[in-house]
Amino acid sequence: MTDKTEIQNELALKLARISEKLTFEESIKYFHAFWSIMSLHWELIDRLRMDKFYRLMRCVIKQSFQTLDKEGWDEEKVKIYTTMLKETALKYYFFSKQTNNQQEIKQRKKKNRAFLS
Repeated sequence: MTDKTEIQNELALKLARISEKLTFEESIKYFHAFWSIMSLHWELIDRLRMDKFYRLMRCVIKQSFQTLDKEGWDEEKVKIYTTMLKETALKYYFFSKQTNNQQEIKQRKKKNRAFLS
């Protein structure tokens, strides 16, 4: 992402709004890919760029809620969405709650870093 705030905001909105042109099923795949990539790379984002990515994530969350709203908050579709979040964005949260083994958590993070190299 760029360093100019106005351009950052515009880019974040454009990236989030891609899902407007997709069906619900395609939107879920898009959100899944987005959160998978963010989860995989999160620890590598330096603190100076964190605000840019927080902005992007807020835009994507807002867009995902608008997608669910467009679908009438259908219970089955909300369940599909929340399952997707648990498998991607919330994966480490649920994993850390399931295990107290800090060594295992560190090994998984190390494996993710190695994958990116």
